[in-house]
Amino acid sequence: MKVEGLAASFDLESYGLEPTYGVLLCGVVKPWGGEPKLFRVEQVSSDDSGLVRALVEELSKYAILLAHNGVFYDRKMLNARALKWNLPILDPRGKMIDPVQVARRHLNMRRNSLDALADYFELSEQKMHVPAQVWVRAALDHSEADLATICARCESDVLVLEELSTRVLGLVGSVNFWGSA
Repeated sequence: MKVEGLAASFDLESYGLEPTYGVLLCGVVKPWGGEPKLFRVEQVSSDDSGLVRALVEELSKYAILLAHNGVFYDRKMLNARALKWNLPILDPRGKMIDPVQVARRHLNMRRNSLDALADYFELSEQKMHVPAQVWVRAALDHSEADLATICARCESDVLVLEELSTRVLGLVGSVNFWGSA
């Protein structure tokens, strides 16, 4: 499957894993084969509307999105935050390749996390681990250094995701809103 020019991988980082009590901190969008684009809040606050708007606008440029656990987390979180701010949303039925769904369907692996799959496939890129206190300091203490670490992790995740996707694309048939058919 040729995805260059029409697809982008992306990742979101948030403080809190559900939209009621969480806010987006940053997101990275990487056009397939291109350079990553970082989108981030200037200062963490309860108003992440500017970041949400920018991410939806950027992601809406692509016909196919790739996100690890994107079907059940990234797209839902982004859309919930967009609806909170009365902003346009990502098409909830848009085409998405989700390596979690591909691994569950085709690989018979017990662990399908980005970290576990990167390790199993011995990818040159590996998931960047960030201690819990970094998240707390970024969100609650407004630590710029810690927010920069989270942004670096988000970019790292997108690089791992693209490398992983090149390995599993052969398993992807048609692409649908559930991650692939």
